[in-house]
Amino acid sequence: MNLGSHSRRPISSDHPPQFEQRSALSDNGKSGFRIFRGHNAELVNHLFQTLLVTYLILLLLEQLWDGVVSVYLNLNWLLIAVIVIGVLDVFSDRPPRRQEHVKSWDYVFVVVLGVLGFLIIKYKTADLEWLSWVISLIAGALIILLSFLVLEEKDED
Repeated sequence: MNLGSHSRRPISSDHPPQFEQRSALSDNGKSGFRIFRGHNAELVNHLFQTLLVTYLILLLLEQLWDGVVSVYLNLNWLLIAVIVIGVLDVFSDRPPRRQEHVKSWDYVFVVVLGVLGFLIIKYKTADLEWLSWVISLIAGALIILLSFLVLEEKDED
């Protein structure tokens, strides 16, 4: 049976393959599957960051003063939005960020946040008496030490 120009011929070892298998990684080492690119990817990234910070601030206010936020807004719905936008952000293509120099102000800011975390956890666990101090100290130290690790992280490229 003659199939004309559409006939297939066997591929020999010295003949280049007809179909190249695409690598799961693109040129920049990230996953090749991207939903958003360019300006849309930046928009999704900024939306995720804004929603996440808003959620964390509202959650903190709700933890410190019961009913301040929950009377007006169900935080679970905001959390769902943060998770969905976060998943979309993971699958968005963004240009690599430049490495910024760490300033001494960054270390002061980390220590202040660690102390603030210690105070909030101590306030919320005050019923536990001496265990409250242990939990608060460990949590504050972890906040500070992990933040220092993030500040000192070098780009692996």
